[in-house]
Amino acid sequence: MPLGLGYIASFLEKHGYNVSIIDAYAKNYSYQKLEVLIKDISPDIVGITCLSDQRASWFRLIELIRRIDNSIKIVLGGPHPSLMTEQVLINFKPDAIVLGEGEITMLELVKAWESGEDLSDVKGIAYLDKGRVKRNDERERIKDLDSLPFPARHLVDFDDYNGWSFMNLVSSKLGIKKIPKYATILTSRGCNGNCGYCSSPLIWKRQWTARSAQNVVDEIELLKKCFNVEFIIIVDDIFTIDQKRVIAISKEIVKRNLDVMWGFETSVNFVSEEMLRHAKQAGCCCILYGVESGSKAVLSNIYKVINEEKVIKAFNMTKELKIITGAFLMVGNPGEDERSINETIKLLKKIDPDIILPQITMITPCTRIYYIAKEKGFINDDYWLTDLPFPYYTCENDLKTLLRWHRKLFYYNHNKMNIFLRTIRDFVELNANKKGIEGYKKLRFSI
Repeated sequence: MPLGLGYIASFLEKHGYNVSIIDAYAKNYSYQKLEVLIKDISPDIVGITCLSDQRASWFRLIELIRRIDNSIKIVLGGPHPSLMTEQVLINFKPDAIVLGEGEITMLELVKAWESGEDLSDVKGIAYLDKGRVKRNDERERIKDLDSLPFPARHLVDFDDYNGWSFMNLVSSKLGIKKIPKYATILTSRGCNGNCGYCSSPLIWKRQWTARSAQNVVDEIELLKKCFNVEFIIIVDDIFTIDQKRVIAISKEIVKRNLDVMWGFETSVNFVSEEMLRHAKQAGCCCILYGVESGSKAVLSNIYKVINEEKVIKAFNMTKELKIITGAFLMVGNPGEDERSINETIKLLKKIDPDIILPQITMITPCTRIYYIAKEKGFINDDYWLTDLPFPYYTCENDLKTLLRWHRKLFYYNHNKMNIFLRTIRDFVELNANKKGIEGYKKLRFSI
C-alpha cells in the first residue's frame, strides 16, 4: 500500500474531507480506465506521489487530468518533485508541490484553496506565481508522529498487495508453504546516514523521528485483528537507531500476546544481542542489513560508515538466534574494481547471509553519485525530462563488466541452474539498458 498517500488521506478525513485513493499500479489500470474514474469521482484536487523511476506515468497523468478538467488542482509530492522542484514546476506546471512531509501541509493547502486565500502563507510548498517559481518557508518536521491517524487502509483493497516475490523467498526460508498475509508499516521517518547513493538524507535532512512503542503496536494489533495480517514488514529507512524503543515494541507485542511474524532492515551499527533476543521472542524472523561492499575504499567513497568487524558481529548474533539474515549489496559504486568485488565475496563467505540482494548502482537525482556523473559529463538534468529508466552508474566501468561482477556476487554459492536462469535475465537487462541510454543520447540534444 502507498503509505504516504494513506497517511495524507486519513489526516484529511480526520478533518472532515472526502478522500479517495486510486492505486493505479496495484490495480494495473489503463489510462482509459483512469479517465473514466476521474470523470466519475469529479475531484476538486488530485494529489500524485511522484517517484523518479515512474516519471513517464505521472507526466502522462498530469496531461490526462488537464485534458479532462483544467480546473482540477494538481498537487505533486514525493522524492522527485521535492528534489527537482524548479524543473518539474516549469515543465509540467502542477498547481503546487508539497515538499517533504505532507499531512499538515496538504491540509493547509486544501483549506487555502477552499477559502480562496493566497498560498504564500502555506509552509512547505512550491508553486508558480505569475510564471515564476516560488518556494515558501520550509515546513517544520512533525515531532509527534503518534498524533497522526493510521494510514487509511479502508480506502484500498488488501488483495491488491499480495504478489511481492520477496515474500516467496522469506516463506521458503521459513519453511512455510503458504505465503502469509502481509502488510507494511512505517514506525519512523528519516535516517541519520549520509550515503552517497541515497536521497533520504536530502529529503529528511538526516533527522530521525519515531513513533512510540505503544502506538506502533496499536497499529500491529489493528492489522492482526481487523485485517488478519500474519506478517508485518517494517519499511523504515533504518528501524533500530533507538534500540530501547525496539525492545519496548518487542515487549509490548509479547504482552498483548500477538501471534505475528515481522521483519525490518537496518544498519549493522545499531544492533545488539539484547535487542535481537527481545525481537526474536516477539516474532521477528527476518532482518536485512545494508552491507553494500566489503571494500573499505568503496564504502568510504559512498560515505557508508560501517566496517567489516561490525558486519560480521551483526550477522553472527542474528544467525545464532535463527533469524533470517539478508545482505543488501551494491555493484559499481565509485572506485569499484575487480579487487573490491573479490573483497565483497570474501566478506560474504564470512557472514554467509541467508538472502543476498545485489543491485547495480543506479544514478538518482541530486545524490552525490549523480553529481559525480554530472561532472564526468555522463548525465545532466535534462535526463529527468525523458521517460527513460534510472541509468546505471557506468562512468567508470561498462555495463557488461558490472553485470559480470553482479553475477560473481549473486552466484558465489549458487548451483548451475540458478546461474543459467540468471544469465538469461542479465542478457535481457543488458540490452534494455543499452536501448535506454542510446535513446537518451539521441534525445538530450533535442530537449
